[in-house]
Amino acid sequence: MVRIADLLQNAALDEQPCDLVVSPDTPVREALSRMNELGCSRIGIDSDSFGFRAVLTREDLLTALMEELDKAQVAICDLQHQVEGRLAEQLDQIQASLRSIAETEKAKLDVAVMNLSEGLLILDKSGRVESANPAARTLLGLVPAALLDEITIALNRLGVSDLLVSGHPDSAEGSRLQVQSLHHRILDVRWTPIRDGWDRFEGFVVLLRDITDEIAADQAKTEFLSAISHELRTPLTGIRNSVSNMLAGVAGKISAKGMQYLSAMDADGRRLTGLVNDLLDLARLEADNLPICRRVVNLVSLISDSLSGLSVQAKSHKVRLGFQMVQYVSPVLVDPDRIRQVLTNLIDNALRFTPAFGSISVRCWEENNRVCFSVEDTGTGIPPEFQAVIYYKFSQLVRQAGPGTHGNGLGLALCKRILDIHGGSIQLNSQPGKGSQFIVSLPRMPADILVPKHLDYLVTQCHGRGDCLAVYAASFRMPNWEKAESVPKNEILQYLLAEVQSILTDPDDMAVKTTEDEILVVAHRSSDNHLHILRHKFEKIMANSVRFHWNSSDFVPMLGMSVYPADTCPVRELDSLARSRQAVVCQAVRRAKTR
Repeated sequence: MVRIADLLQNAALDEQPCDLVVSPDTPVREALSRMNELGCSRIGIDSDSFGFRAVLTREDLLTALMEELDKAQVAICDLQHQVEGRLAEQLDQIQASLRSIAETEKAKLDVAVMNLSEGLLILDKSGRVESANPAARTLLGLVPAALLDEITIALNRLGVSDLLVSGHPDSAEGSRLQVQSLHHRILDVRWTPIRDGWDRFEGFVVLLRDITDEIAADQAKTEFLSAISHELRTPLTGIRNSVSNMLAGVAGKISAKGMQYLSAMDADGRRLTGLVNDLLDLARLEADNLPICRRVVNLVSLISDSLSGLSVQAKSHKVRLGFQMVQYVSPVLVDPDRIRQVLTNLIDNALRFTPAFGSISVRCWEENNRVCFSVEDTGTGIPPEFQAVIYYKFSQLVRQAGPGTHGNGLGLALCKRILDIHGGSIQLNSQPGKGSQFIVSLPRMPADILVPKHLDYLVTQCHGRGDCLAVYAASFRMPNWEKAESVPKNEILQYLLAEVQSILTDPDDMAVKTTEDEILVVAHRSSDNHLHILRHKFEKIMANSVRFHWNSSDFVPMLGMSVYPADTCPVRELDSLARSRQAVVCQAVRRAKTR
């Protein structure tokens, strides 16, 4: 800090009085501040040690302050250089340490990658190999010293590179496939896209794994399961037949205790038969030879029929079993026995893990061109860590809901594979302690595919059993139908479909919407008379319920009917014949209304 005494050598001698007199020890800044307050331009310095009065001007003080600031700036610059030098040294040390750590970790990673039993490759955007470990070269049938171009050619021969760079949807977010190498080894190929920090695509990471031995072992296990299942089925059938005959009294009178033992044997025989059948189905699925007989099925009737058979089992578990259909559901093109197997497995699982006085509800609905049904229970639920593995074969969960909760671990695996074959899916929603919901989704087929296939199938049934089938064409006409925007055509048809479906009790009966103002109903019964009774029910629904519901005097329902084999036209023309007869039925209905 600069004081007045430091400036005395430059001070002038003046005997004239000054407005401000300070001592030599006064700081220059303080003196300037007091000069500003008094508005004076010079100050006097009073000091006995000097023996005279000196005078300093404002300029003298400002010059002294500037010199002080210059010295302070120089000192700050020196200090800054010292700090920067020390920081640079520390940063260099940190960078060197981080570089050493990174090199060490990279060396470890390189060693790990180079010693992987799986092949690891890095590909650029064009599918050219940029890096590969020794295992990749070996799995591709190349020598350890093979060049990257040779590895790229080997991948091209397997079709992997072409798939990656072709813009195939599976390559966008990673996928997998199985290929056979030049040495007749089966390789499992998995890949994942590489993206930078800005989410820009940079290439692929490809992983190769030899699964030849795994497939061989799995095939051997499948063949063993198939063989042992066949070996078990024959004696098991004999045992069950013998027990059934004894229960029927063929072997004479059986005591009450003996009947109890035989009933237990019969129940265990049924359970063991189910296990053997599941093993056989699983073996056939894995061998791709499970017989699938697709036909058009009324899913609502199939579910209702299946639940009727399971209601006794649910009652024995003291569990409430219910079915809810929230709307009309389109027919599906499936194997009814396999879909019934899926539903039964899901309900069996729900019964196994739902405590007494719980409930199981089955729902059926349509959404987004899919036909869905769900099985929801109030049981123990499935922990999140097990939800990803429940579809693996022989996978079982430890869930306690009472005795007899252990299954064979095949039910859900069979369900998923059966649905995969049908182009369907299964989804799980579950919370531990609150229950589980399995949602099954099946593809919805258009009417122009369903109707011909169903007619062809029913004709074969009629030939075999002597039944009759009928096609009913129902539609609605009103003046200026196209201009009647206030008429909810789709709502009317959905209502009619739901009403009609409620009286179609046979799984082979079908109601389907063909156009925006028409539905077709296909049904078969044991006699022509039953089919005409069904027609009168349709007329009542259309002429009374629908007309009353929308309260439109100009709303004219129309119904036509054709019957096989009474009508001699080709079976695939029955729907056209039914449409041509709509006017006749409509006039009869209108005459009945005027009476």
